[in-house]
Amino acid sequence: MASSAVTEMVFLIAGILLAGSLVVIVGGVSNDLSGGLDARGAGVARSLRTDVAIVNDPFQMNSDDLVLYVKNTGTANVRVTLLTVLLDGRVYTNATFDVLGSDDDDTIRPGEVAQVAVAGIVPTGDHRARVVTESGIAAEIEFRRS
Repeated sequence: MASSAVTEMVFLIAGILLAGSLVVIVGGVSNDLSGGLDARGAGVARSLRTDVAIVNDPFQMNSDDLVLYVKNTGTANVRVTLLTVLLDGRVYTNATFDVLGSDDDDTIRPGEVAQVAVAGIVPTGDHRARVVTESGIAAEIEFRRS
C-alpha cells in the first residue's frame, strides 16, 4: 500500500512537471507569434502610408539620360537611397537623387518631389521606367524616346 502511494506521488509530480513544461513552451510560441504579427503589422501600416508618383511629362523625355521626377503622394517619408530604379525591367544602381527645394537629399517628405537621374541609358524607342520604394510601392511611366 505504501509503495502504491509513492508511485502515485511520483506520477503526480511527473504530471505537474510535464504540465509546467507545456505551459512554458506554449507561452514561448505565443510570444514569438505575437512579436511576428506586431512586426508584420507595422510593415503593412508603413506600406499603406507610402505612395509615390512619377510626375514627368513623357513627351519631354528626349535624351539618353533617364530623368524622373518622383513625388511622395503618401503620408510617410520615403528614403531616396532605398529607391530602386528600373528601365525596361533592368535595375540601375548608379542613380543620383536630388530632393527639389530641400537641403536633405536623403528623404522625400510628403508632397516633395525628387529628381532621380541615371546617365546615358535610354536608347531610342518605347520604354517603361519604374521606381520602387523600400516597402515595395511602385510608380511607373511609359514613354517614347525619338
